[in-house]
Amino acid sequence: MKKTLKRIGYLILSLLVIGCMAFFAWASFGYDADKKVLSNALKNRDVSIENTDEYISVRPFNYKSNKGYIFYPGAKVQPEAYISKLSAIAVSNNIEIFIPKMYMNLAFFGINKAGEIQKQFPKIIHWYIGGHSLGGSMACVYASKNNKTFDGILIFGTYSGTDISKELTKVRSINGEQDGVFPPEKIKKHKGELPNDAQILFVKGMNHADIGNYGFQSGDNPSKLTNNVVTDELVNATKGFFE
Repeated sequence: MKKTLKRIGYLILSLLVIGCMAFFAWASFGYDADKKVLSNALKNRDVSIENTDEYISVRPFNYKSNKGYIFYPGAKVQPEAYISKLSAIAVSNNIEIFIPKMYMNLAFFGINKAGEIQKQFPKIIHWYIGGHSLGGSMACVYASKNNKTFDGILIFGTYSGTDISKELTKVRSINGEQDGVFPPEKIKKHKGELPNDAQILFVKGMNHADIGNYGFQSGDNPSKLTNNVVTDELVNATKGFFE
């Protein structure tokens, strides 16, 4: 009997070790920012970019506001991959945007990052939260537990995954019609998780990876838009949300 229990124990331990090794192998292959796009984004004179150990912030050059938006990156995506498009959104909406750095670039390891950032910027009164893909879902998890600290939830290429239908904050979901990772039918299927007045938008021709600049993503459909067109579409889709 003891030998049988030992064998079972060794088997369970072996499976756990194999599982952990498989997870770390999966997580180690991520999506890096497109070097050319990132280089151009860092030269953008319309914004001031701060890159710390904890986050990246994008602030409009003539920033005169008390609004901040915390954006959780997608799974395994380098946070720098979002600087270019978030810079355009920041300038258009006159808002400072924070991209938290997650352990292994996985937002479920840093769900509480938003609260840490908020504590560091007490002058910002109106806070918004959201993100892309897994990051957007994890942002909804955090917002559901801290709803009184946010004026709105803005997510990209994902569904909530958490019931935030009773939240008093406004919600907008921006998605691509070409998204193969979170296709439109899946987004619509989870509509009930959002408040009745939530806005769910679909950008024609945009795929999942278009939200950032990190190349093609496994499981996605080809994009039908150029990078500049996607940027313009995202700027238009976010207009008025932070007011």
